[in-house]
Amino acid sequence: MKRLLYIILYIALAVHASAQVKVTGRVIDLQNKPVSDVIVKLVSGTKTLAFTSSNAKGEYALELKSAPSGEVTLQFTHISYEKESERVTLKERVTKLDMILTPKSISLKEVTVKSDLNEPVSHLGFLKSESASRSATSHQRETNKTTIEL
Repeated sequence: MKRLLYIILYIALAVHASAQVKVTGRVIDLQNKPVSDVIVKLVSGTKTLAFTSSNAKGEYALELKSAPSGEVTLQFTHISYEKESERVTLKERVTKLDMILTPKSISLKEVTVKSDLNEPVSHLGFLKSESASRSATSHQRETNKTTIEL
């Protein structure tokens, strides 16, 4: 019986000794506000070891079954922020790394909206009744201008 207890204790300690490595942290922006839905990846070379996303408080947690040897890269990506990465060596069972993201600067091209003047104005949803729609459509065709009654 005592021997069985020692075997169970040995197995429990062996499992505990090879326990997981955990990387945790918080992702914030330049105004110190949490950033949610950031994809956080732990990468070694070209291989993704683990990934997760940050919650509403900007917190994330990655768990690995064993510590990778050497340096690994933590990558932080979000559609509205610049991609950031940090190289780390996971020496301890729990590593904490916070990240500050910088907003992306997005410039859009000019958009021109054109209208087909032969299309009834009622499709835009501005007219009160069908008779007003017919009236506005016939007036529009005559003057080639858009008239909207409210």
